[in-house]
Formats: sequence, structure tokens, C-alpha cells
Amino acid sequence: MKKITKHKSRFASVRQQKSFNLLGIAGDLYGPAPRWGLPELFVLVQFLSPALLFIPGSQSVRQIIRALPYLMSGFLLLYYFYHFFRQRQEKWREDSARLATEMDDVPVSQKKNIRSISRAGYPFQGMHGWLIGAILLMTAVWIFHPNSHPVAGMAQIFFQCMIAAPAFWAILVIQNQNHLKRLLVLTFITNFASAGVGVLQVYYPDTFNPMEFTTADADLVSRLTYVGPDGREILRPCGLTDTPGGASNAGLFSGFLGLALLITPGFSWWARILFLFGSALGPMVLLLTHVRSTFLVMAGIGLTFAGILFLQRRMLQVQVLVGIAVAIGISTFVWATTVGGEGIRKRFDFLTGDANVSELADERGVFHKVTFEQHMGEYPFGAGIGRWGIMAGIFNKQGAAAEEKWKPLYVEVQLTGWLFDGGVLMWLVYPIAILFAMGLIFKACLETREEEISYWFGIAFSLNLATVVMCYAGNPFNTQYGIMFWFFSAAAIGLIFKQRLISQPGGGGWRRFRNRGKKELNGVS
Repeated sequence: MKKITKHKSRFASVRQQKSFNLLGIAGDLYGPAPRWGLPELFVLVQFLSPALLFIPGSQSVRQIIRALPYLMSGFLLLYYFYHFFRQRQEKWREDSARLATEMDDVPVSQKKNIRSISRAGYPFQGMHGWLIGAILLMTAVWIFHPNSHPVAGMAQIFFQCMIAAPAFWAILVIQNQNHLKRLLVLTFITNFASAGVGVLQVYYPDTFNPMEFTTADADLVSRLTYVGPDGREILRPCGLTDTPGGASNAGLFSGFLGLALLITPGFSWWARILFLFGSALGPMVLLLTHVRSTFLVMAGIGLTFAGILFLQRRMLQVQVLVGIAVAIGISTFVWATTVGGEGIRKRFDFLTGDANVSELADERGVFHKVTFEQHMGEYPFGAGIGRWGIMAGIFNKQGAAAEEKWKPLYVEVQLTGWLFDGGVLMWLVYPIAILFAMGLIFKACLETREEEISYWFGIAFSLNLATVVMCYAGNPFNTQYGIMFWFFSAAAIGLIFKQRLISQPGGGGWRRFRNRGKKELNGVS
């Protein structure tokens, strides 16, 4: 008896839980969203931090400003992991103290059947294992490949860690469907603002264009200018960035999210009017920026979302979605050609049936052909880390005395980048991580088709599909697209497992804060 009393006093002092609940176990899956916090700030930084480049003289610290979204992603990984392990330790102490109290009523002969309290396990998923494998593969290439750049290679590995970081921390902090709803709406609003500025830059360039454009490419501004119907030169809108054509990213998010949120239940008419404007502004900006690939991606994920609604047997929403999308597509094309002139009509001639779509595909297909026919034979085990991308541009600049083995390589599509970083094996490891994430969310779309949360799973899946499809035309997993892919993937998967925990207490494959000897204890008390 003395021993039990001593054991109790050891865990009597337990700190109160934080305002947020890591793992998202407490609370109702359909309850109110928690207070604004770091996830919301994360979204704001991702999409609005480039607006700092509008400040005069900011080009001198451009690299720091552009690094903010990545640095915050990595910081939140450390922050939430620290609080996760601290919180699970506090919970373990609480449960140990409770067990010590309940053992007072347990006969001595039965106490040996009661196991100790277990600490909470991290909600480890398949995508996490393959992502860690990709990072380890890159690390091995950096260490053992003779052509890896020592500094740029290390920077590239940390860079990829920051891109993949939301996959590990976002799964811990998204509380319920209204929390995910708020983050998606916030993503829409920030990109709607950037797309709106992009349109204003076409009409009033002297007022809304940034005072200084990016200095990364001196000829970029002249190459991304076209002539309007009135003979004036039109610079492809930047949005809230300093890069001509940069508004295309905002156009994608604004156009798709505006259309998807427009038909999602739970919004007021004022909000739906805003979503309608955003859904029209998105394709308008994409037409004005002349970015055909992103325009096709937006159309593709819109059809994907319609297909998910069809599988969920939401026929009315499918009809409304298709009808609004067609009307917006026609009106924005007419509007854009009026503003941008014949250049837009020629650039997007496939919309009028005047272009060969296969020729458009071949424009990017040539990079894949070179990758398979040339680069795969040259670099089956990778070309060395730090040979391409942003980190190579910063740390691997070539000079007269530069070594040939560190010569930067050009990458246009994602498959080439993966090959250079990890060889043919990277083609297996990283895509499997993506498939695990996408497959789990798609399955949840169908399993919850009668519930409101299925809308949010469908939107997250379609939005992430845009990043996957972009791998054909670019390297999105070396950009902020990759960060947002893993953020929304982990956010949705966190809700999927919370839903399983609610419907199947103690199950669902996610080790909870629990007493391993709960059944035995209940059976003898």
C-alpha cells in the first residue's frame, strides 16, 4: 500500500493541456473550428509573403523573402514535434496517476495482470515511410556520389525536407472538418487577392505592377510581354509576386477553389458571390498570363471534382458545376481576347478547335523523351545532389575555376529532377509516397459520400491532383506546390483517422493515448 501511495504522488502534478490538441483526438469532428493559429499563419505566409517584394529596395533581400514559406514549413515541423512529444509525456503522466488511483480498488492477486500505461504513438502512415526513404536516398547519393556538390547538395536535402515537412506536422494539428474548411477558404481568399491584382496590372500597369521585377533573369520581362488589341504592350501579370506570369499560380487556386466552394453546402449567399467572382477571375488570369499548361490543369481537376461528385451520387451538384464551368469558360475567353487581343486567341487556339492537342503534349514530351533515352543511361544512380534547381543556382555557380563534375544541369520536368537526385530508384520511392497519400484520400471520398466532409476530401484530392499532373510540364515538388500538396494531404488524412477513431474507438490503426491494460482493469474493478 505504501508503494502505491508513493507511486501516486510522483505523477500528482500534471500541467494543463495546451489550447490546441495535437493528434486532434479531443472534440467533435463536425464541431466549430479552433481559434486561429499557426496553420492559418502558414497559409498566409505561403501565398502572401511574395507581396513583400513590392516594397522598394526589397530585391536586395529577395532570396530571404522567397525562402520564408520554406523556412516556416521547416520551423513548424520542429515546433509541433516538440509539443507532440511534450504533450504525450504529460498525458502519460496523467494516465499513470489515474491508474495508480484505480489500483487501490484492485485486489493484490489481480494487479500482476495490469500492464503499464503506453505513450502515444506518432500517426505514422505509408507516405511518411516512403518520404523518409526518398530523403535517405538523396543523402546517400550526396555522400557517395562523386559529382555531388558539398554545399549545394546539403542545401538541396534540407530544401526537400522543408517541402515534405507538412506531411509530418499537418497530420497532428488539423482539428475537424471546419478547420480544414477554413484553411481551404483562406487559400482561396489569398489567391483571389493575388489574381485580382493580376487583372488590375493589365488595366493599370503603372499603378499595380511591382516597382522592381525579379533580377534573376534580366531578359525575362521583355520575353514575357505581348501586344494587346490597341497596340499597347502588355506584361504578363505578376499578381502578388515580382515575376511576370507569376499570377498563373493564383489563377489556378482561385479558379478551381472558387468553383468548388461555390457548390459546397454551408456558405452564405455573400460568400457564394465571392466564390463566383473568384471562379471567373482564375481562368481570366490564366488566359492573360498565356500559361496553357496550368489552364489545362485547372480544367482537368475541375472535371475530376465533378467525377468525384458523380461517384458520391450528388447529381444536382454535378449539373450545377458543369453548367457554371462552361458559362465561365466561354465568357472569360471572350473577355480575355477583348483585353489581350489576337495573341491570346492564338495561344489558346485549342479552345476553339484550331490546334492539334497532341502537338501541345509533344512540347513537353520532348523533355521526357530526352530523360528516358539519354539521361537515364547517363545517370542511373543519380547525377549528384546540388546539380539543378534553386539550390544549384545559389550555391553551385559556375566560374572559370569551377570543376566540370559540378556543372549545373537543366531540369524542365519532375521526372528529370528525380532522376538527377536519386537515380532510377527515386522514380519508385517518391511517386509511391504520392500514391499512398492520394489513394487514402480518394478512398475516403467514397466511404464518406453521404457526409459533408466528403466535399472537403474531394476538394483536397482534386487540388493535390493538380500538383501531380504538373509533374508532366514542370517540377512542382521542388516548389511551393509541393509544400501545399503535402499540407492538404496530411490535413485530410488526419481527419480520416480521427473519423475512424470516433466511429471505432480504440481502432483505426492509429495508436491513441490509451491504457494497454484497460480491458483487464475494467474486468477486475
